[in-house]
Amino acid sequence: MPKVDSISAEKILNSRGDWTIKVNVVSDKGNQESFSVPEGKSRGSMEARIINPDKAIDLINKKIAKEFRGFDFTDQSRVDARLIELDGTKNKSNLGSNTILGVSFALARLAAKEEGVPFWKYISKLSKAKVSDKKPQIFANMINGGVHADNNLDIQEFLLLTKNSTFRKSVEKIVKVFQQIKLDLENTTSIAVGDEGGFAVSFRTDGAAIKYLHSFAKKNNLGVGIDAAANNLNWINLRSKMFYKRIHNKFGVSYIEDPFRENEARHFSKLVSKFGKSLSVSGDDLTVTSSSLIEEAHQMSAINAVIIKPNQIGTLTEALEAVKLARKYEYQIIASHRSGETNDTSIVDFAVGIAADGIKIGAPNRGERVAKYNRLLEIEGELKGRR
Repeated sequence: MPKVDSISAEKILNSRGDWTIKVNVVSDKGNQESFSVPEGKSRGSMEARIINPDKAIDLINKKIAKEFRGFDFTDQSRVDARLIELDGTKNKSNLGSNTILGVSFALARLAAKEEGVPFWKYISKLSKAKVSDKKPQIFANMINGGVHADNNLDIQEFLLLTKNSTFRKSVEKIVKVFQQIKLDLENTTSIAVGDEGGFAVSFRTDGAAIKYLHSFAKKNNLGVGIDAAANNLNWINLRSKMFYKRIHNKFGVSYIEDPFRENEARHFSKLVSKFGKSLSVSGDDLTVTSSSLIEEAHQMSAINAVIIKPNQIGTLTEALEAVKLARKYEYQIIASHRSGETNDTSIVDFAVGIAADGIKIGAPNRGERVAKYNRLLEIEGELKGRR
């Protein structure tokens, strides 16, 4: 069986110009792989802890590399159990979730290479999911607000959602609408972009931004959604509830993520109860890719959709456990990038491999987001045997 020959880490820049880490791994057969770690700006308080990149690199190069030399990396659950054991905390505060995730995903990618299969196929074997070129659909962040943009919008993400389309058709439609919006905005205002590649322009109100996006969605057979990121939303709950009711009824908004703060699950529950299956109420800061928190949300009937971000929990195995639980409860599953990204495209393979219902990869703008759109196109070719 293949063994780890070496593990090393280096410091690289992410899309916000902040430092992150890249983990490089080599097998005893000479195969090489790597993984670059993303980082979010808007983070839930229950997310696994990240540590300083310099400290993470030092831990990988001096401690983890020694621990894993000669280790059979083809048993992912054993790899991740060892990382968790080495950390020894509930929130990954000793080694850091960025350290742990980098090693976990890099070794998973190396295992896929040893098997001679694309990473998404390796993930599908672990997750036991049936892949297709229609899962995931794209949740494109066309207008950026909140902490992701320098404009007057409180809502963090204004999304367009593709519907039952192949990867190529989804990408083509999102790119087409992105260009339509760009052309329209150029006639009225100067254009800036936010952290996730969407337009960071100001509107009269958040409702006006949704109305504007809805006009393009209606013409192009797309859905509309938002990530309220309510931990950062300085609204009273009555205002939020009235706003969500209005945009659902008037503009057909079918997806709302983190509509309330992470400690307000009871308000999530009321929203689910009020709108039922006509509205996907998604947990992100509420659930942080944690099986135990997803279970708590389920007990309160607080969500019917869930965001999966592997770096929130720290290991591939734990992320897959969260997916398994969400699937058990028949939740809509949305895999997601982070605002501080690199050109690494593993999140796309992950989303395809778990047969996620949706994927958030920003807008088709900025290199680190475009790389992920292009990876979707590549995977469609791999699925059809063209690559």
